[in-house]
Amino acid sequence: MDLPFSDIKLLTQDTKIFYKNKQLISFFKETKLKYIQFLDLILNNPKYNGLEKNNIESHNPLLWEAAHPIFFLEKLCVRYLYPKDTYPLFPDTFYNDLYDSFIIPNEYRFTLKLASYKVILDYYDNLQTKIIKFLESTPQDQMSPTYYYMIMFVLLHIHMHLESFLFTNQFVYKVNPFKDDSITCHRTPFENQIPISIEFIKIPGGTFWQGYFNKFNKFEFDNEGPCFKNKVTSFSVSKTLITHYMFKQFVDAGCYKEEKYWSFNGNLWRKHKLFNYCPMYWHKLQNKWHINYFDELIPLEQVYNHPIIHISWYEAEAFCKWAGGRMMTEPEWEYLATNASETYYPWGDSEKELQLCNLNYSQQWVSNVTENNSITNNKWGVEQLIGNCWEWCKETIYPYDGFNIDPLYREMSYPFFGYKKICRGGAWCVPDYLISSYYRNSQEPDSRKQYIGFRVVI
Repeated sequence: MDLPFSDIKLLTQDTKIFYKNKQLISFFKETKLKYIQFLDLILNNPKYNGLEKNNIESHNPLLWEAAHPIFFLEKLCVRYLYPKDTYPLFPDTFYNDLYDSFIIPNEYRFTLKLASYKVILDYYDNLQTKIIKFLESTPQDQMSPTYYYMIMFVLLHIHMHLESFLFTNQFVYKVNPFKDDSITCHRTPFENQIPISIEFIKIPGGTFWQGYFNKFNKFEFDNEGPCFKNKVTSFSVSKTLITHYMFKQFVDAGCYKEEKYWSFNGNLWRKHKLFNYCPMYWHKLQNKWHINYFDELIPLEQVYNHPIIHISWYEAEAFCKWAGGRMMTEPEWEYLATNASETYYPWGDSEKELQLCNLNYSQQWVSNVTENNSITNNKWGVEQLIGNCWEWCKETIYPYDGFNIDPLYREMSYPFFGYKKICRGGAWCVPDYLISSYYRNSQEPDSRKQYIGFRVVI
């Protein structure tokens, strides 16, 4: 049940205002440009209607998902900024919580009469204009912590779905949204790579504070806190993310067919849902492996040192067992990413190094791990803990002791406790103002669509 505004205000009154209004306006404008870039080539193409299905793995209709975060701009923000208006603003097409994922089951979303892409864009224009007008007319020293919380929340929520637009595109449509992006095209050309092997770094154990610290004054999601003292024992971790070449050894050794490397649930998934004994988007042409990158098939030799992605939790678990190790735990990951809770990022507290990470869509895909900039390493030399791709952790997501449900978006976290698996670190298609060493993402263990990789611990 949604809380009344008085309760939301009470529970968000201590929110720290980190970004200025002008920065927020810039974020919103940049975000809308990405939204259009990722959707126009598909939803403005008469070949598609946005309701296409792929029966291998569930996904949202692209047209429904295009409307979902925009509807939430209204529901979680604009309705509070402009309480005297009548809602929904577009009653003919945005009614009865049609785009609320916790009200409308996934399968029904393909059968609904949805708003057209043009109407969705008009709706987006209307709502964003209102938010920007509010930011422009509100003196910085009078900015309400509650309104700041709402504005940040809906902005970050759009970015969560921009990532989903991309992997849904890869999964269903295979239309390259970056092909004509001459301004931001920074991806290194694919070319043959000399493969690297797994290298391990010894990490001394210790006690640290896990969970978000209020001292950082950044935006905090409900599942990130409160912080608590935790302990990890010494372990050794792979210096880099596991690469395509490293994973190829597992594939070539026939390990997809070897029951001994798979857990009980992993074997159930492998036997009943795995159609090909290889990672998602791997294809053999003339007896050589290739990987699908949107509308291209790339020889695997050209991405040997790129981190393996589109890997389920079960596949990561099986690889780790085959390699003589195990998956990394969430406390171990955060211990690494915070230098035992001494810093906000692996390299320290400074934000400028974020520009050196593969974030903000700058590389347009995962990048070669050998191109890592050592400035972003943690103090032990572990590379790319932030950016490039998400990293599976061993645990199922649960709340920390003392968990408080989000006052604005009640379903932010709690529906996923107990069955989704933790993934950390952010990916290439995440904005730097969303990600930190405390951000907790999670996905179902059989998920392969997302840009998730992993490391090995021994």
